[in-house]
Amino acid sequence: MEPYVAFTVIAALVFAAGGGMQKHGIATRLGPVSAAAFARRPGRVVWALCRNPLWVLGSLLTLVGFGFETQALGLGDLSVVKPLSRLQTLFTLLIGVWLLSERLAPREWLGMGVMLAGVLMLGSEPADALVYIPDTTLSFALSAGIVVLVLLLVPLAESGRWRLSPDAGLALAGGALFSVGDLLMKMGTEVVRLQTGGFDLPGGSTLSTLVKTGEFQLAFAATLIGFVLQQLAFSRGRVSVVIPVGGAAGTLLTALLGFGLLHEPLNVLRVGGIAVVIAGTLLATLPGAPPAGLARAPANVL
Repeated sequence: MEPYVAFTVIAALVFAAGGGMQKHGIATRLGPVSAAAFARRPGRVVWALCRNPLWVLGSLLTLVGFGFETQALGLGDLSVVKPLSRLQTLFTLLIGVWLLSERLAPREWLGMGVMLAGVLMLGSEPADALVYIPDTTLSFALSAGIVVLVLLLVPLAESGRWRLSPDAGLALAGGALFSVGDLLMKMGTEVVRLQTGGFDLPGGSTLSTLVKTGEFQLAFAATLIGFVLQQLAFSRGRVSVVIPVGGAAGTLLTALLGFGLLHEPLNVLRVGGIAVVIAGTLLATLPGAPPAGLARAPANVL
């Protein structure tokens, strides 16, 4: 197994656990929160969440997950690492079965199997051997354009006008911003590899070099906004909707960015694996599935 595969799997597991804890923390402290409401009183929302130890622990786990995912991005292609991270959806469903004694419909088990098949296809891909920096100006401009467009569309995304539930609309917006963060983070890891000849995040020099790059700083900003939108999505709906919908959208956009801007290899195995992962995700989470136990409705209104 390639090292980047192991780092991605660990990141997916940590993200799944962290997302569940965040949802439970939000259910304890908040009711549904819109983007406009958060913009009016961000301090009150953040303070309410920070008083919940479970939400804080879930957020710390998410931060740890980003560390593992960054290490994976430093070793493997963006268009492979991101689809592999969709194991987060599978882990989320399994947590509901294992810890909450839930039952999944046959279609959900089939979707999980399809998703796993796609992950195995991608896991057989070799790590990238070449260090390549794309046109930085173009990449930054495109990233900024995506961020601005997403933020402008957030009110529509959570309004339900596109036949999307508010939680799904916010999840799509958050997934798009996570994909921008992944693109910029991958570019930052390539800068580090050019300067140091490798990428070993636990090493002090690698981390200090990475955080000084403009790519990392912009990636952190995009990811932070995506994180906020994901928390708003958690406040409006179910983890079993938010994580798969946001992940599927982010996977598709990230793959397109990897192929188009980073010039990563485009072959049948890779394209097929990405398509199978997305198909399995949608099959396992189509409307009509019983809600996951990690997806309880918020109990209290802020």
